[in-house]
Amino acid sequence: MPISLKAIFVLTMVGTSGMALIQADNCAPSESCLATNRMTFPWRSARLPSFIVPEHYHLNIHVDFATQTFKGQVKILIAVMKCSRFIVLHSKNLNICEAFLEAIHTQKNISLQVLQAPNNEQVAFISNTSLEAGRKYDLTIGYTAPLSTSFSGFYKVFYTTKSGAQRMLAATHFEPTSARKAFPCFDEPHMKALFSVTVVHSQQNYAISNMPMRTSLLRADGLVEDRFLHSLKMSSYLVAFVVSDFTSRSAMSTRGVKVSVFAPGEQISQTEHALHIGVKILEFFEEYFQIPYPISKLDLVAIPDFESGAMENWGLITFRETSLLYDPETSTGLNKIWVTLVTAHEIAHQWFGNLVTMAWWNDIWLNEGFASYMEFVATNHLKPEWSVEDQFLINNFFRALKQDSFDTSHQISLPVTSSTQIRQMFDVISYSKSALQAGRMTDVKKIMSTWTMQKGYPLVSLRRNGGKLFITQNVFTLHVSEKSSFLWQIPFTFYTSNSSTVRSLLLIKKEVSIDLPKEVLWIKANVNCTGFYRVAYDLQMFHMIIHQLRESDLVFSSNDRANLIDDSFNLASQGTLKYNEAFSISLYLWKEKEYLPIRMYAIHMVHMLKRFAFSGDWCSFHLIKTHMLVMLGELMSTQRWDDSGTMPQQNLRVLLLSMATGYKQLPATHRAQDLFYRWMESDGKTWLPRNLRGLLFRVGVRNGGDEEWRFLLKKYMESTSSTDKLSILQALCRTRSTAKKLWLLKTSLLNHVIKTQDFGTIIRQLASSPNNNRVVWKFVQHNWDKLTTK
Repeated sequence: MPISLKAIFVLTMVGTSGMALIQADNCAPSESCLATNRMTFPWRSARLPSFIVPEHYHLNIHVDFATQTFKGQVKILIAVMKCSRFIVLHSKNLNICEAFLEAIHTQKNISLQVLQAPNNEQVAFISNTSLEAGRKYDLTIGYTAPLSTSFSGFYKVFYTTKSGAQRMLAATHFEPTSARKAFPCFDEPHMKALFSVTVVHSQQNYAISNMPMRTSLLRADGLVEDRFLHSLKMSSYLVAFVVSDFTSRSAMSTRGVKVSVFAPGEQISQTEHALHIGVKILEFFEEYFQIPYPISKLDLVAIPDFESGAMENWGLITFRETSLLYDPETSTGLNKIWVTLVTAHEIAHQWFGNLVTMAWWNDIWLNEGFASYMEFVATNHLKPEWSVEDQFLINNFFRALKQDSFDTSHQISLPVTSSTQIRQMFDVISYSKSALQAGRMTDVKKIMSTWTMQKGYPLVSLRRNGGKLFITQNVFTLHVSEKSSFLWQIPFTFYTSNSSTVRSLLLIKKEVSIDLPKEVLWIKANVNCTGFYRVAYDLQMFHMIIHQLRESDLVFSSNDRANLIDDSFNLASQGTLKYNEAFSISLYLWKEKEYLPIRMYAIHMVHMLKRFAFSGDWCSFHLIKTHMLVMLGELMSTQRWDDSGTMPQQNLRVLLLSMATGYKQLPATHRAQDLFYRWMESDGKTWLPRNLRGLLFRVGVRNGGDEEWRFLLKKYMESTSSTDKLSILQALCRTRSTAKKLWLLKTSLLNHVIKTQDFGTIIRQLASSPNNNRVVWKFVQHNWDKLTTK
């Protein structure tokens, strides 16, 4: 939503038109109001003025790998809505060499003065005559810049082949506010325009962009000039181009869209799953939305060093390697699900976000919420046997409930202005909580505002009194700072001990009551986790639910059992429920066979184990560990050490054996050590179950020494499987050697051997152990300046 201007002031009267330079408010001149040459900058808002509108960019980029720089020229066709003497757009870290303006109606050039305001990442072009309202102009800007060393803008990426040769590529990542790092532009999502892109590069490389290539010309200077068709009307953050030596595989959709997957040559065999599923997902969304995908091609590109999971550039989606590549020999079932979900998420964005775009970043939840929801809709349709609803609840429902229970949370739709504020919007709330709202939108005006304009979520408390059930809502927070007056319109669902029929009502008041027959022993609320709230049952009803779980847990669905476990331990953490009551609901778990309830129990046990380990309360630590191994010990002992079974069975096996070996259940630990050493003695040639490789590597390092660690490091350097490298890297972090921990941190930060993108993985792995607190904290302190520039 555009920021309103406080006032319009006349600064300098020019000519007979009576027009002037204007600025956004009447603040006294300050550093933020001054251009780099100390002149007053004509615009003081972080938002661009609305009276200049871009219509068509002609962008020419010449990238030079030898100097690791690029030079560009952009010609922007602009429409003037209101007379003005200046044009303001975005620019960051660009050296502007030239700028001139041509009036379309007179074909005359207009001289320009250039003022730059780095604090607002803006540049102003000031004319000596007024630009006329209703007229169009061509603004041409020439500039140079180094390829970025961060993960945004037009940045350089290095990768190493299996033979040890170092290669380089250049790729873009513009969302949310980094297109301005690659070319001067109107870098706001509502300022859509056409883009015609030309990329000049060496003959050793190949360029791709959003649109299909129109022509490729070998120039007299030996460089290649690739021109691409002009784009659809789109936001600047969706523009993309990649220059690399990658190879590709392609397939056609039933409607004739060419889908291609690009990767380094040694990894092209790992693109088969993404290519197959990418075509299927594209076809599914075209049918589901009843809107054809509007471009004749869709490229999926695996970038060797990439900060986020993926980026939905229109027609050219870029991915982290682990989000696109799948190696049937070493990647797990969860890896396959992840690749499918991320691919579906980004392809969903081709409609939600690209075709239809929010006006401003306060509504990024509309982009990310719908895409996060639709990724599961598509995957569940194409692979129903995978039971991805479990992953949806883990990745979105339970995750969002946890994040949104802190006082530091925020509402889904939040006013933002600066680039820093905008980047902070890309969080669990915008992705996961929004996905839950996207999946259950009904009367948007009536219901949704209570969920999008308020932070947090409700705790629905149920209290029985005779034949009445009293239902009360309050805000749920783990650390209550003050009373809240928030009220939500809650789609409340439940079934009872007497009837499996789901009943529903809309809670709009602080408290309501409904009739409840005396023969009803319990009710289960929030059926299958369809509502974004927690439920607190009175103790009598809670005990009846516990009794039912012990007698026949299958009365409750897997989702509902997981929900009961999660709510109980969170209520205990908050203080509403005693911990012995929360643990009592888990006593049925010895007979549990489903992944989701066990996963939720494991999440809470691991959280408590870490908390006790960090506080040094080893007595409580061992009590929790014993409880967990007793509850799940029998199920752990029945697991096979192979890749057999359905996808849910495989995922459960990995979870149980990871817990068993992680907390040193002796039979599982001995079996894992035996498999690891057989593999090590064969120099990695002995087959290992692909789903269990990661836990076997972790056991090898945790229970081994220098020899095991160095062997795995060698395998890390030899591997071309990004998922296998990630599993090995996570295992290497289990070392007891402080020197090796520091080596991992330093190497990844410097992008030597270990990629910078994996620095966060190393930090998270090391920080999860109390033994590494000082090592990690000192490293972060000593390298803070380097970290903040990445």
